[in-house]
Amino acid sequence: MAIGRNDSCICGSGKKYKKCCINKPLRKASNTNTVLIDECISDFEYIEATSKELGKIISLYTIDDVTRAIFCINSWADNRSALAQELTLNHSLSNTTKFGNRNIKQYSEFKEFFDAISIYLPITYREDLTLNDFGEVKIIVDGETYPVVIGTGHEQVYAVMNFLPELAEVLEMKGELKAVLHYNQKIINMLTDSNISSPGEDYHIAFEMPSEQFWVAANSLFNSKEFVELSKHAFQIMGYQKCPIEMRHFFVYKKEYYPIYNASILVDLYKKLLSLATVEEFHHHIRLTWGKLIENTFNFSNNDRSRVLIAPRIFNKDTGKPFTNNRLAFMAVSEGRVLVAIDKGDFDNPESIDAEIMAFNLLHESNQLRLCETYYRKELKGGVCI
Repeated sequence: MAIGRNDSCICGSGKKYKKCCINKPLRKASNTNTVLIDECISDFEYIEATSKELGKIISLYTIDDVTRAIFCINSWADNRSALAQELTLNHSLSNTTKFGNRNIKQYSEFKEFFDAISIYLPITYREDLTLNDFGEVKIIVDGETYPVVIGTGHEQVYAVMNFLPELAEVLEMKGELKAVLHYNQKIINMLTDSNISSPGEDYHIAFEMPSEQFWVAANSLFNSKEFVELSKHAFQIMGYQKCPIEMRHFFVYKKEYYPIYNASILVDLYKKLLSLATVEEFHHHIRLTWGKLIENTFNFSNNDRSRVLIAPRIFNKDTGKPFTNNRLAFMAVSEGRVLVAIDKGDFDNPESIDAEIMAFNLLHESNQLRLCETYYRKELKGGVCI
């Protein structure tokens, strides 16, 4: 659904869209860096039959009440490992073509609904134990702390959380990132106090009914005007419908959008941004992330002088010129030793890597080796670091 001319711009400026980013060139998605979201194949096609059965129950209820109920069930931390069950509910809700007039206003009515659908959603051998965190891990973007969810069923989620802010900056999409972060933050902040997980030693794969306290909190979330506004902005970014159910975060019914809970929203945002990046931007955001992490690691206790070079090149001391056309990944000094890293992706072939290492060793043995940073770092106002 397109952004309205009079809607608040998602860049975070506070201005109306028509007076802000309406003329900003739209990026075209490509499969250069990742498979396009609308071309991804679902890993959960086997839930289709159960989804249709659940549709017979879901269609009895009003769309607002049943959407809240399913959002509550799926955001309950102890149901995190029941990923297929959660996605089946989302899939069935998203594909329901007609809703009824039955209400879910009281906790007893919520229990009645859960009892009706749970018999179709038993735990099976397909489920894997998944971390059921809910905002304990934080990331920092522009000095502000945001809670995130690591247990999404994906691998390397925390790594994605580190790369995401830099990619958004490279693409000039920090506003979009913050819109989704604020949406996710609102959900976590309003639900976390009542989203009490089982003790770690007793944790097991389960699909269970959330507590009454959590049910009340979920309804309060949906009644929040701030959540409604944040949902609007998040939908403009993550409201795509042509994708596997495991990547969907909203559904549309009669031209109105409704949120569905899926813990992978930030992982999926990263995938979307990857599809919008050029090859150069893709590599640039990797270098930026490396630089930030390495700087924070090696300069943590000493801010007087940087002990890190980002993307340095080998220079010849006598000629004052680069010895090769290649860049190394980074160089860091620690306790009198130098660590040099090479990114295989920056070289044409293994032979060129061997040649770079040989040149490095030869210059070092003859005391002619210098490593110089020729990569422009905005935070250091450019220049050459040696």
